[in-house]
Amino acid sequence: MVQRIRTFTSGLAAITGLLAWIVAGIIAGHTTFYWTRVEHAEGIVTALTEVPCSVLRDEPCFDPSVVFVTADRGPITFKASDAGRVIAIEEQSSALTLTAGQSVPVLYDAKQPTRARIASSTLLWGLPSKLLLGGAILIFIAFLFRPGRPLAELGILRERFGR
Repeated sequence: MVQRIRTFTSGLAAITGLLAWIVAGIIAGHTTFYWTRVEHAEGIVTALTEVPCSVLRDEPCFDPSVVFVTADRGPITFKASDAGRVIAIEEQSSALTLTAGQSVPVLYDAKQPTRARIASSTLLWGLPSKLLLGGAILIFIAFLFRPGRPLAELGILRERFGR
């Protein structure tokens, strides 16, 4: 019975970890493709609107309004939610702190400048990096609980690392 549980746990962790890596690769590829195919500009944050994050989060998110100037269309105003992205408090407090009047780098498609994005490493690379880390942890768990590994080895690991 214990062997079946270990086999199931190991297999589930390995599959989930690999899926996390695949999704991270797809998102990173899309972000890289987007980054190299769009125009870059400097924008000014004009307002920060507090909006609910999601049903699962109690803390609010922020929907910044940004204005920037394109070469051929003049000033464009966009909200982060126009591109499907609001900024959570942990992003606001860690690497990206936005205030009204602040200058921010902007990425935009010349064909659809109103669907612009704020160019921030936290906003662009946060999800792929979290998926890569989570996948690595799951694959490590799969390695620890793989079938055929003696339970005595796991006992030695518990003694060395605490439990």
